[in-house]
Amino acid sequence: MTTPVTSSSSQWDLALSPFASILGTNHAPSKIELAELKSSLIVPEHELSRLDYEIAKLQKILDGLSSSRAQIKQYIDAHQSLMSPVRQIPPEILSEIFVWCLPSVDSDTYSVRSLDEAPLLLTTICRDWRRIAIQTPLLWTSFHICHASNITDAAFARRTKDQEPKIDNMRVLIDLLMAFSDKFSSLSLCISPDDYAIFDRLSPPRGFPALHSVELRDGNFNGGYSGQVIEPGIISRLCSRLPALKKLRIDQCISRGDQYVVLAQSNQWASLTDLALLHAYNDNSFDDLSPAHALQVLAQTPQLRSMDLAMQVIASSFFTESRQVVHLAFLKKMHLSFTIRNEPLPDTVGLQDIQNSVVQMFETIHCPSLISLSFSSSGFPISEIPFTSFPLDNLEILELNAAMSPKALCHCLALVPSLLSLQIRDNGTKGPFSPFFDFVDIATYGNTSTVDELVLLALSHGGAEFDATDLPLCPELQSFRLFPSEKISSAALTTFITSREKTLKLCEAFLPSQDSFAITDEDLGRLKAVKENRMMTLRLHYSLTRPSRADEQDSPTTGLSRHVPDPLPPMPQRRSGLSDMEGYWGTGIII
Repeated sequence: MTTPVTSSSSQWDLALSPFASILGTNHAPSKIELAELKSSLIVPEHELSRLDYEIAKLQKILDGLSSSRAQIKQYIDAHQSLMSPVRQIPPEILSEIFVWCLPSVDSDTYSVRSLDEAPLLLTTICRDWRRIAIQTPLLWTSFHICHASNITDAAFARRTKDQEPKIDNMRVLIDLLMAFSDKFSSLSLCISPDDYAIFDRLSPPRGFPALHSVELRDGNFNGGYSGQVIEPGIISRLCSRLPALKKLRIDQCISRGDQYVVLAQSNQWASLTDLALLHAYNDNSFDDLSPAHALQVLAQTPQLRSMDLAMQVIASSFFTESRQVVHLAFLKKMHLSFTIRNEPLPDTVGLQDIQNSVVQMFETIHCPSLISLSFSSSGFPISEIPFTSFPLDNLEILELNAAMSPKALCHCLALVPSLLSLQIRDNGTKGPFSPFFDFVDIATYGNTSTVDELVLLALSHGGAEFDATDLPLCPELQSFRLFPSEKISSAALTTFITSREKTLKLCEAFLPSQDSFAITDEDLGRLKAVKENRMMTLRLHYSLTRPSRADEQDSPTTGLSRHVPDPLPPMPQRRSGLSDMEGYWGTGIII
């Protein structure tokens, strides 16, 4: 192959052009200058044509080589795929790998009807994988059945006109499920009160001998209280048919707190290891679970390892009768949530009564094995830490979702020297993640941000001012999550993060908006350096402005919409693990 001749680059230097003085100007050349310009471009235009020809010739050679390479690579890849190690995996091992692709047994998720997730995804790869997946029983022990609640009887009547169909889809579905009632190990129901009655009537007399985990939810409650209440006897009879029950979650199904007590006493909940009771209706016409009711329930469940109770408190709900200590010797995980009842704003005495009720609730529980505590209060501030009676020296996980002063928070953190994970939801500010049922405006109590610079400095190495030592609060801390917090400076947060660079494994802060946290370039650089060291997972993000959602596509103010937005996705239940995902609930990234 001959080497193409190239002209000297200096030959085409603009500075050497006879017209260099007027190049790039607005000069209008004369007729003589135009003739000289045309004459001077004859040689370079010829040279340009020659180079284009050489380039085209070389490009043709390059294209031929690329085509040959692609053909050879395709030949090699086709044969190398036969030697792929995955082809050598025995079906038994591959089947075990498939099972590990399923949602964790301890998670809140389950297998769904999606080709993008296991197990259905595994049936779409190839014929052999499909055969192995279908022949793996453990892949099909969990499934999700969704009944379209938006198709009402009226909709059926409109579509069938005069045919008058007699259709009861839910009855047929439940009847089919009952054929496998002796094999149920975990069951989650989210159906209407009427459908719970059908489930009750079709339940087998022998019960559900293998069922050890049950979750009950009111399917009508998603749109607010519908006026229907699940008959308590239905839940009572269901529980009586569960001899192996270990985990129970009742969510928005019971309207009176005393009904929980009756259930606990009549169905022998003594063998339960996990219990979650979430109140149903924040309305004055209902008497939800109170601290007194909760203690009566806990007295019947001495084997608990984990509990999640949502209670309602009022100004007069503190204990006047003698209290009997509830012993939960095996309890390791506790989540207690207190919500003020929808009543007029309590006065100072009323607030003190409410706090007394919360404090006495904690004082009545004896749980020496506790390692994880989550405390949440909505609608009223906390002036003192209510759980100081607990054995906090060995506490490893603490989640706080309450309006309290920075001083009270520092006092709390001083009591947990062995803490490994800390999550604080700052209710002293009105961010987008304030509790939904926030009936009382906390601002009227003069409450400020819970987490301020003083708190972060107390948590920082070299900034401990409360105990006059070099050790910060929570010296063994490995995970820290905070959201939202409008009152924290970038300097305080940067000091905390950099001082914990070698000990923290995770640090996450979620801000209400991008404007609520002004970070300097210097602090941003220091934080980026921490993240680049990869010694901790560092994420600072903020809530994006949510797009407006008009229910009417042709409203008077917006006209006919040119784009129909996607349905609003459900808010993730576990907000502590927010990711910078796209969509309506997406977040913006600071670092």
